[in-house]
Amino acid sequence: MNRVPANSGTFLWSLAALLPVAIWFLLTARLAIFQGADLTASADIALRALITAQAFVIPLLAAGTAQQSPTGITVAVVFPVLAGLPFAAIFWLAGTLDASAVITAEIMLIGAAVLCTILRGLLEKWLPPRLSSALTPLAFGLAAVSVILFRSHWIGWIK
Repeated sequence: MNRVPANSGTFLWSLAALLPVAIWFLLTARLAIFQGADLTASADIALRALITAQAFVIPLLAAGTAQQSPTGITVAVVFPVLAGLPFAAIFWLAGTLDASAVITAEIMLIGAAVLCTILRGLLEKWLPPRLSSALTPLAFGLAAVSVILFRSHWIGWIK
């Protein structure tokens, strides 16, 4: 399986994965301004969607990066969190969510990136290279899908 090098635009791909949330928020903000509606609900929804998107992208990057060193993998996997920080700040400023909840969510995402790096290293150590290159993306893809399916249990604590 061909893996993309971590330095070949992973940050830009992470940013591109988060842009639909930002575009949706800008469109709803424009409608709220024209209709005189409250924007805080849209900002809170956008922030929750951003955290979900980041949690979805982290395992996929952990499985797909070509880096072999744990530091290189961790840096590549933290890119979605770094790309989403400006968006998270804007959504938080426009919304009603508590700052400590947003900071905790971002720290948990960085912890998830480190955990994904450790799990990838264990999978590659325990499995033969050919089986590892096939099962690692599958395992992390299933983890990413489970984030979407069980989002209310894992990320729903942000109220």
